[in-house]
Amino acid sequence: MGRDKALLPHPVSGRPLILHQLDTLRAAGAAELFLSLRSGTDYPLVPATVTRLFDDGTRGPMAGIATALAAARHPRLLVLAVDLPGVTPEILTAWRARAPINTGYVPVSRNGAEPLCAFYPRAASVWFEQALADGRLTLQTLIADLVRLGLVQSSALPPGEAELLWNWNQPTDGPPTDASARRES
Repeated sequence: MGRDKALLPHPVSGRPLILHQLDTLRAAGAAELFLSLRSGTDYPLVPATVTRLFDDGTRGPMAGIATALAAARHPRLLVLAVDLPGVTPEILTAWRARAPINTGYVPVSRNGAEPLCAFYPRAASVWFEQALADGRLTLQTLIADLVRLGLVQSSALPPGEAELLWNWNQPTDGPPTDASARRES
């Protein structure tokens, strides 16, 4: 991107993506908010009421999710990446309802499981920690294991929902204008 994605203006609200995503989580009913950061980084614009969780930044999103699962007090952790600006509180609420309270939910687009916009049960914490200890950092493999174990449910998303998972990775990326022509991320 050439700059920190968390500070980019949301294409609709204009707020920095990091604040927009926190608002999305609050509106979806998140009971506790965590901000996963690499050691030595922070966002002063984020309210102090948001708990900062730090990792060394060398083990990718797997480490951030594992740290958040260990800190969570509620039965499930909702993970939402900062670069998924199309996700809405309404869709998060709908996805939460697709699995029992002690079970996670991972949506599946045509590109596979979407691990950075998903619900994980606290019981999955041990599996995340074991994967990290073994050096297995691929979330897709771990999610397949969690589904097989019955800790996480997954389902293919219908087109209207899958379109919300567009990923903002390059300056030229933006909201889908023609869902049938746009590749999901």
